[in-house]
Amino acid sequence: MERSTEDIDARYSNKIIDEVATEMAAEYVLPARWLNSHATAFIPDGAEWAANIPGTPAAVSLADLPTLAAMKLAAERSKDIEDLERVASALDIDTPEELVDLAYEKYGEESIPLSAGRENYLIVAGEALAAARAFRVRGDYRR
Repeated sequence: MERSTEDIDARYSNKIIDEVATEMAAEYVLPARWLNSHATAFIPDGAEWAANIPGTPAAVSLADLPTLAAMKLAAERSKDIEDLERVASALDIDTPEELVDLAYEKYGEESIPLSAGRENYLIVAGEALAAARAFRVRGDYRR
């Protein structure tokens, strides 16, 4: 199962980027808010970044997989479950506890993005890992 993203979460401080993104949306028939700076508040203080990714401009840094896993878990959106299952698999995470511990390592115990409590996130992590196992069993899982 393949899913393309509807938007790109980005952190930037120069507002001209919003203007350029709006122009690009019109030119390339993209959603108006395809470049989303509203997720900045949900980037954990413990985020780590992968810079100099082949095929990307030098000014682009991507969240590393543990940071991405923490953000997807904290978001608790059903559309993120597939992403979370793939990231957890890439990180060789096998248990909900491992996934939740990783998120709390990134955000901290008293963080607002993880305010629903460990039990809640254990359920979300369990759903993602169960979905990953189901994909692998059926053979339609692509890393």
